[in-house]
Amino acid sequence: MGNMPFSTDFRSVYATVIERWLGRPSAAIVGGTFSPLTALA
Repeated sequence: MGNMPFSTDFRSVYATVIERWLGRPSAAIVGGTFSPLTALA
């Protein structure tokens, strides 16, 4: 059994938490701009 392919870049999860829950910009922390996830709103 090999590695399972992923469909969500985990940096999007980090960006969502940082921006929506902590109210801070995330680009400097995650190394770019990633779309926030609507499931974690």
